[in-house]
Amino acid sequence: MLQKLAKGLLFSGIILSKLGFSQINCEDPNSIESKKDWLFSDSKVFSKLVGSWKGEWRRYDSKGDSIPYIINGEEVLVKTSILHQSIDKENNLWRQTNVYDQEDFSRNFVGRVLKDGGVIFHNCADEGYERFEAVAREYGDYHIFWVVKNIETGIVIYTEDISLTTANERSRIGRRYNYANGEYVGLTVIHEERID
Repeated sequence: MLQKLAKGLLFSGIILSKLGFSQINCEDPNSIESKKDWLFSDSKVFSKLVGSWKGEWRRYDSKGDSIPYIINGEEVLVKTSILHQSIDKENNLWRQTNVYDQEDFSRNFVGRVLKDGGVIFHNCADEGYERFEAVAREYGDYHIFWVVKNIETGIVIYTEDISLTTANERSRIGRRYNYANGEYVGLTVIHEERID
């Protein structure tokens, strides 16, 4: 397992060096020009993610020890979510809502195609999230890698690999970094199954 994680971290470092960011203006979400000749509906991987996915989340510290979530005042090792992902064909946008059912809240994200074929995600609706943006890229037919950074400081705070293991299952491995200095703090492992 450690060997697989080490390979994943090496892969992340290589991919991270190739990702580019462009600041989103939340007052004008159209400030990022969307590439018109690359459509989400024609994508190799994003088009396979359309639908709703139920997931189980587990967190680990930098040493591999489990970290519980605190939900409604109780410690739990696994939390659940449902992600709704769709393509807005008219505007060539990716739309995503993350629903955290145990915590009774959700987050909304919009993805736009960048000129170089990457996808930039932003969230201007939820307080505090306007400081962050994510850039994602497809690799092969079953893999997406994305990076989240604080646009004010330039510090990378999260990276994630999303891999389709079957048409209806996927694995996500996220690496969390300290908001202040970018030091690695641990992993988030998410297993999801399509529910529609």
